[in-house]
Amino acid sequence: MWAAIWRTRNKMAIEKSFPNHPIDVVYAAISFMQQQRWWRLLKPGDAEKLAGAREALKTWLENYSPVHSIPTDIIEI
Repeated sequence: MWAAIWRTRNKMAIEKSFPNHPIDVVYAAISFMQQQRWWRLLKPGDAEKLAGAREALKTWLENYSPVHSIPTDIIEI
């Protein structure tokens, strides 16, 4: 997850490219975790924990429903 946040931050700071929605950072994290070859270097227990975290993120995204209202503290009288 940290790598996705770091890459998104660098894109925003250097390339002035901003994500369309904050959830795009989570998608980038899942993509990063699926494509990396460094998984082979992890201890078996650590690889299982990371795979569990990846699956938890995927499950959360499948059940995610965005709120279409904009939160505000302004009340209409």
